Order: sequence, then C-alpha cells, then structure tokens
Amino acid sequence: MDWISLAIEDLQSRGVEKETVGKQEADRSVSKLKLLKEIEQKQQKTRQDVIQAMSVTCYGDIGYCCGLSDNCVWRDCCRQALGIDDETYVQVKQKVVWQMLKP
Repeated sequence: MDWISLAIEDLQSRGVEKETVGKQEADRSVSKLKLLKEIEQKQQKTRQDVIQAMSVTCYGDIGYCCGLSDNCVWRDCCRQALGIDDETYVQVKQKVVWQMLKP
C-alpha cells in the first residue's frame, strides 16, 4: 500500500484552507510526505536520506516509534520511504529496547 500518496491525498482533500493554522500545518505535512516520496524513489539511500526520513516521526528515530499494533501515518510513511518491512521493523525495535536496557 502506498501510505505516502494516500496521506498526501487525504491532507489535500480536507479543505483546511478555512483555518490558517490548519492550512499551515497541512502544508508542512504535505512537504514532509513529498520528501518521503522522493527518498522512496531513490535507488540508493544515503545516510542523510535516512536521517531526513526518520525526522518526520514523533521522536525523530523510527526505533522509538510505536509498535505495529498502533496506527501511525508517520511511522508507516517513513517505513515505506526506507523500504522497511514489518519483520525488519520489529528487529529494529528489539535492538533499541535492548540498547536501552543494557547495564
């Protein structure tokens, strides 16, 4: 599923033009999503691409995102842009947890 395109279409179709703050926030969100789409289309992703993709998440790092049982457009769009499947995502999450628990 193309989460990035769906999110862009959703934001653009809401008609948030009536609210200045809502429109500005929607514009920023669309810009972030378009950046993710550009990153997704690259054959080779650079370290900077990964950093930019993860910057759209709540904590700036996909390792700190919520689990797959929760719905999160930013996590899913970041994963799509970076080509991270469910299994890899779970492995990343486990590594982050073990890093935090390390004595």
